[in-house]
Amino acid sequence: MQAFRSTTILLALSILILNAGCASYQLGPSSGLEAGAQSITVLPFPNQTPEPSLSPALASAMRRHVQSDGTFTLDTKSKGCLLYTSDAADERSSV
Repeated sequence: MQAFRSTTILLALSILILNAGCASYQLGPSSGLEAGAQSITVLPFPNQTPEPSLSPALASAMRRHVQSDGTFTLDTKSKGCLLYTSDAADERSSV
C-alpha cells in the first residue's frame, strides 16, 4: 500500500512538472498578426519632413527588410494579406 501511494504521488508530481512547461503555450500566431497571412504590401509613407526623398527611401528600406526576412512575400501588384504603413514625421529636438 505504501509503494502504491509513493508511486501515485510521484506520478502526480511528474504530471505537474511536465505541464508547467506548457503553461505559456499559445495556439496561433503570437505576434498579433493575422493567422495564415503570407504576403505583405508596403504602402507609401506620408512625408511630414522637409526632406523630399525621405518617404521613398523609408518605403524602399522596409521592402528590402521584408524580402530579406523571408517571413512574408512582398506583394507589389495588389494588396497583400497584410498592409504596412507608417509616416515620416519631423522629429527635431531643440537644445
